[in-house]
Amino acid sequence: MKKGIILFKSKYGATKGASSFDEKAFEEIKTYNLKEDLRDIPVFYGRSMG
Repeated sequence: MKKGIILFKSKYGATKGASSFDEKAFEEIKTYNLKEDLRDIPVFYGRSMG
């Protein structure tokens, strides 16, 4: 767990200034990656505000 937190902290700065949510792109990613029996898996978009 500690390694995961260290990795997260090292990558955190790269997420600042990321583009806003794009529903069309999100749907395209789901369609491309979730095929056949994976299609019904719930997927959500989450992002920190700070």
